[in-house]
Amino acid sequence: MSAEQQAVTSFLKKNANDPESYEPVRWSKPLVWTQEDENKLQVPALLDSSRRMKEKEALMYDLAKNAAERGFPDAKKYSAEWEAFSNKRIAVLKAAKELQEKKDTTAVGKILIHAFRAKNKMGALVLDSAQFVVFKNGQVKVI
Repeated sequence: MSAEQQAVTSFLKKNANDPESYEPVRWSKPLVWTQEDENKLQVPALLDSSRRMKEKEALMYDLAKNAAERGFPDAKKYSAEWEAFSNKRIAVLKAAKELQEKKDTTAVGKILIHAFRAKNKMGALVLDSAQFVVFKNGQVKVI
């Protein structure tokens, strides 16, 4: 059993509903996992975060605009808060774009697909599979 397979096996046994029921079925050949691959996983989360932030930004803008139109004393404060939040959202978008464009082929681990049997929460023995990334430091992540 390879080091990557041992790391995944330990991870599954540590996180399984019934560790004793774990039974390996099939392993794929481990492939190199690069920093670019890792970055590609982060981009959708950053874009989703930006979309959620945009909704709040629109509400903050409306509040600042209405407060200014009505001459409220806190109008400048609302405007400053909106501007700061807007800048944060722009920073998130920039980070996503930078990650998309970054071409870093540094190997950070290995990815492999593993099929296995284990008991689920209901106690039924089921066949499952997942993609696992095993980083050089031994950390395992399910993707």
